[in-house]
Amino acid sequence: MTIFRVLVCMTIGGLLPSAAFALSQPQPPTGASAADINPQSPSRVFVSTPSKNIQRRVDDFMTPRSQMHILHPQVSCDEAISVLLSRGISGAPVVDPESGKMLGIISSSDFMFKDYSGALLNMEGSSESLANCVEMAQKIVGSTVEELMSHQVMTIKSNEAMATAADWMARNNLHRLLVVDPSDEDNLVGILTRSDVMRDVMTVVQATLPERATGVVDENAGGLQP
Repeated sequence: MTIFRVLVCMTIGGLLPSAAFALSQPQPPTGASAADINPQSPSRVFVSTPSKNIQRRVDDFMTPRSQMHILHPQVSCDEAISVLLSRGISGAPVVDPESGKMLGIISSSDFMFKDYSGALLNMEGSSESLANCVEMAQKIVGSTVEELMSHQVMTIKSNEAMATAADWMARNNLHRLLVVDPSDEDNLVGILTRSDVMRDVMTVVQATLPERATGVVDENAGGLQP
């Protein structure tokens, strides 16, 4: 199980129970008294507050459209590749410049050299194979984003729960989800990535873990050890 799937399971499951955590001193054998327990064994008590009911929605963690890198359909693939590389991202939504409606998404995988069956071309084979790759590269660079983009886009509404988004991403092995307006699914309002899911996990952790540990009680000293 990948780390991301573990984090998703933690997110969907609520992460932690509301009960306090404690590592208590050993229990005495049957018939023994508390005095029979090794006095050198300290008791560790960790105090926790009850779990808070955190309402976490997609629009609380997504990157809003105003901060996204958006491409237009008539942009050349040469320019699109430069944008993705310079921004350090692997994909970007494609939006109609006039209507503002979402048309699809372009990803780094769309620029890979593939044959008609979809298999990757071998760039280290014969001179003929290399020539095919060069020809394919020229075609890709000479194409527009509209010609190579994917029209099948995984979207989620901005008012959906983060747990729903995390589950969907894990089940379908997605790196990102485009976020749309609940009342207009063609209206792109943001993007949600795996990094956003991890930020959500940390939000739950900080809200449900014990606010602080009381320390270690040393029974011999009769005081609280830091």
